[in-house]
Parts: sequence; structure tokens; C-alpha cells
Amino acid sequence: MITDSDEKYLKQVSQLHKKNLPSIISFYSEEFIHKFYRFHLTKKSEKTIFKVFQEEEKLIGFVFGTYELNKLFDDFINENKTFFITETLKSLIAHPIYFVHFIGKIFCKKTSSNCQTQLVYIVVDSKKNGRGIGKKLIECFEEWVNIIVY
Repeated sequence: MITDSDEKYLKQVSQLHKKNLPSIISFYSEEFIHKFYRFHLTKKSEKTIFKVFQEEEKLIGFVFGTYELNKLFDDFINENKTFFITETLKSLIAHPIYFVHFIGKIFCKKTSSNCQTQLVYIVVDSKKNGRGIGKKLIECFEEWVNIIVY
């Protein structure tokens, strides 16, 4: 069943993200990932979607997207500067390859786009693949986009 995410799922969201989603944020600690999602959950913006797929209180997958891509990470970093810097340094030490990604983000050409809508993360527990859960989460995101955009 797909529902709005809430505080009780954040630990499972963080674990699922860390384990199943290769992304820059995955170089960070589970604590960082947890704090990132908590920030957006408590912000409760109409311009962010954060839905979970759960069965019997167990998180199976989630979808996280935004209509304000340019603010998604900036807002989090601005409100958590010291934490962000500390966790980034820890990640650089623990995962030197992250340094390459980090430098790339600083120096890469930014493409300008008027489109700020993006499905940022979608994750399904790898043990539950092939059950159509990802498809349901994408459909949920698409419905949200249609409501927000139109």
C-alpha cells in the first residue's frame, strides 16, 4: 500500500536508501540520510512528494521527488551547514572516490533548465523486485506531477 511517509518510516527509508540506491548521498552516513529525509518530511511542502510503499508496517520502497529541484539540497545544506561540512569530511575520508564526485559537482557545467520537477529517488527493496512496486511508485509520482503542474 502506498501512503505518505511519516516519522515512523524514516529509519527504514535511510537503511533502504543506503543499501539499495547508488547515489552521491549514499556516500554519507545513515544518520545524514535520515536527517535529509526528516528535513523534507517536516517541511511538508506541496512541491515535494515523499511516499512509501509498505506491507504490514514494513517499508518495501519509496519515491521522493520535487517541483523545486534548485532548492532541494540548498535548503537542507543552509539549515544544517556544520552538520553537512562535518559529514562531508567524514565521507571524503571514508570514501576517497567521493572526492572525484564532489569535485565534479563543483566544476561541472550546470545546464540551465526551466523544468524543476524531478523524481529524485525511487527505491524498492531488492528482495521484492519483480512485484510491480516500482511501477506503482512511478505512477504515484506521475499523478502528483499532473496535479502540481496542471
